[in-house]
Amino acid sequence: MFHRFKKKLLIFVLCVFQSSFLSQLLYASTISPIQDTKSPFDATRNLVSTANTPLILSPILEIPVEHQGKEAELYAFALVNNVLYVKDSVSWEYFDNQIPSMGGVTLETQQGFDLFNGDLPVYQLQVFYGYRLLEDPYSFYGNSFKVTISEVARQLQDMLDNAIKPSAEIKEGIPGAVLALTIPGEGEWIGTAGYADVANQIPMEVDHRMRIGSITKTFTAMLILQLVEEGKLSLDDSVDKWLPGMVEDIVDTPMSGKDITVRQLLNHTSGLSNFVYDMDWTMNYYNEPTKQYTPEELVKMTLVMPDGTFPDGTKYTVPLSQPGEEWNYSNTGYILLGLIAEKVTGNTWESEIENRFIKPLGLTNTYVPKTGESDIQGKHAIGYWNMFDETEHTPGFEDVLVERTLTDPSYTWASGNMISTADDLNRWITAIGEKDLLKFEVEEQQFTWFPVAPVVKMGLGITEELLYATYAHRGQIGGFDAVMHYEIDLKIPITTMINRSLTNLTPYNVSLIITYNALDIIKNLPVGTTMTRSRHIQ
Repeated sequence: MFHRFKKKLLIFVLCVFQSSFLSQLLYASTISPIQDTKSPFDATRNLVSTANTPLILSPILEIPVEHQGKEAELYAFALVNNVLYVKDSVSWEYFDNQIPSMGGVTLETQQGFDLFNGDLPVYQLQVFYGYRLLEDPYSFYGNSFKVTISEVARQLQDMLDNAIKPSAEIKEGIPGAVLALTIPGEGEWIGTAGYADVANQIPMEVDHRMRIGSITKTFTAMLILQLVEEGKLSLDDSVDKWLPGMVEDIVDTPMSGKDITVRQLLNHTSGLSNFVYDMDWTMNYYNEPTKQYTPEELVKMTLVMPDGTFPDGTKYTVPLSQPGEEWNYSNTGYILLGLIAEKVTGNTWESEIENRFIKPLGLTNTYVPKTGESDIQGKHAIGYWNMFDETEHTPGFEDVLVERTLTDPSYTWASGNMISTADDLNRWITAIGEKDLLKFEVEEQQFTWFPVAPVVKMGLGITEELLYATYAHRGQIGGFDAVMHYEIDLKIPITTMINRSLTNLTPYNVSLIITYNALDIIKNLPVGTTMTRSRHIQ
């Protein structure tokens, strides 16, 4: 709606600014632009994102008939966190006792105002924009809008800023983080902290892409479930039905692909070990990030793997269990699911993920890299890790935080190679949580649970975490860590992404700490409640 707020504006100006400013605003026909000043975008960076508020970027005023055809000057000024800025024809500048015009125009039926080119991270923002008729220097016609970030959003941002700081456990801290969620009654909120690129001091932003690791499994699982729904395969089909002879000669056991079902691959009860425990794969992963593997090679190294020791020191035998008896996380199982999907559809796993999910859901910052694409496309964060910590203080690795962005997609393929943003992952976990992707019969199977721990149950490609009754999945890969949840009762999607991997610092998993603390804030609980309860229960 068009408003004439001349009196309101004059009172506002008189209360805040010197009379010299008022006289320049009302009488000057030409005012030179202010030079060498910072824009509000720089001045307020990394406070609070207003992505949860519809910010008018290019509003259009409807011009009254009696003003059409008249000459006018356009103006815009803003209070950003109680600091005044004015706009010339190009950019916003600090107020310095002058106010430039955005330009002279002959008014027509409508008049557009190019105010902002993107989201403006602020606590409070109030903008006035409009025009002054040259024939009436005391006039000012236009509109205004105001954005005030809630106390909940402020608490979330403060928590996020504190979470990435260095600590006794994580001495370098976390380079950068993104937290995306829905605040009940307010809408979407996305906050950032720290840097996407430490060396070049590039702040983390909401559209910086990062690797999502094992969250990829949720896409692979949904593909398989849709194929089940389409009648093209069954959850009770054996691996050998679709990949005859591929899973045979498992070391020291008569078990084969004839004994393992699709369902068991999905919920990690196949008994198969994990190719990431293969020492050659591990050392290549650390030292040769652009090396390439075929899916068949990843499966083969699992089958011939000898008995060994888990990262926590627990010894294991191969296979880890008989099919269906125990839960043991296996990336290899999802490599097999990717191969089964290709066999069933006749298409590549990558193309099926893109055509079924990425395009239809509008996940514009999500993609499946192909073998040989070791870097991340487009605008992305640099990944970091401390190899000394990652390898549990193995001699020969420096105790220093270094970049790790390159990783060839073939290292993890259908089990963990995708790339996305927090905003896109929120859209994805919402589609899962609101059960938009499957019909009831198969969906019911997806949410059939296998016990994993006192507070965690495993479904088909998704977990249920009992502390907050959330559907969830986490992804860790060299240089990055991501976790997405869907709080069932309040229907809150929440995703945290950081550009540092902390694989072997399990008690200090920052992405989970941020997520749980955010849920505490939203539920008006003391921050840390969930983490304390989690440690107590376990």
